[in-house]
Amino acid sequence: MKQSLFYDATAFNPDNHAYLKRHKLNKLLEKAVQSPLVTVVANAGYGKTQAVYSFLKSYKAVTIWLQLSRFDNLEDRFWENFIQAMAVHNKGFAAQLAEIGFPGTARQFERYVLLPRVETMASTKYIFVFDDFHLIREKSVLRFIENTLTTVSAPFPNISTVLISRTEPAINTVGLTSKGLVFRINEDDLRFSQEELRQYFELLEISLTPQ
Repeated sequence: MKQSLFYDATAFNPDNHAYLKRHKLNKLLEKAVQSPLVTVVANAGYGKTQAVYSFLKSYKAVTIWLQLSRFDNLEDRFWENFIQAMAVHNKGFAAQLAEIGFPGTARQFERYVLLPRVETMASTKYIFVFDDFHLIREKSVLRFIENTLTTVSAPFPNISTVLISRTEPAINTVGLTSKGLVFRINEDDLRFSQEELRQYFELLEISLTPQ
């Protein structure tokens, strides 16, 4: 995954500072992305984005990363964001999305759903990441995500969606959860162990006593 995925001018650059490679967390994420939906939910400061980015940077998958903001509660702004993220990997697919427009109607959504069946390859792993998902409150955008999960991510075993959020995503995941298709990562999973803390301070060249 290349840094170019973060095309938004306000997106953070996780390569600008030292980061400890967390093998245990990476193994958990590797297991997680075998599910159609992964939720990474924790308060600010737990390193959610950094953890997912670090894992996907070395994971063999086509990753489409959307850095969300409050402006994505506007249908047109969200769709522009979605198209630009898609264009990083497939400009032709992005052009088709632009032609359809935001799938606000059932007919538009039916047209949208047909595209992944043509554009995706069964031998390739695809991962969609929606970062700062807690900022989304617009019902039409949330409904699009819900419908995409049930009609695209769930039926296609090579497609996974990761929602990074400070709060539980405001979408209905009951159906997916009942089928065991949701993998949840929380604050407990993201907390540093004592050994990881020691290694991190060493990485920063800070000398501390065990106490």
